[in-house]
Amino acid sequence: EKSPILQSARLAGKAAEEKSLAAKGCNLPSLDLEFRGAWLKETPIMILHTGLGPSSPMPMGRTRQFTGALSLRYPLFTGFALTAEIERSRWAAEKARLEALDLRRNLILKATELFGAVRSAEENLEALKEA
Repeated sequence: EKSPILQSARLAGKAAEEKSLAAKGCNLPSLDLEFRGAWLKETPIMILHTGLGPSSPMPMGRTRQFTGALSLRYPLFTGFALTAEIERSRWAAEKARLEALDLRRNLILKATELFGAVRSAEENLEALKEA
């Protein structure tokens, strides 16, 4: 349970699960808010030269200007690209989970095999001492 290899495999499985959840998130709507502001030092002016009289400046805006936008995006049809990515990442997470289980099983089998070999060697030494 405390083997670094096993812990690494489990963390790889968790990373694959998180990637799978992130892929599912691409299929959800997104809400974006944008807000911009501009502070000008002077009021913008426009000067008209009509030739009929003296030119006079006309104010054409304010010194503070703000714009904002709120947009909602939802993928209606992406050519099954998102669905395929979700399935691929889900299967990758399942593969990582099964690899971690397989690694744990192999570690337990090796530990059992080593324990059996040690016990066998101890019994052989006991038999040789008695003989």
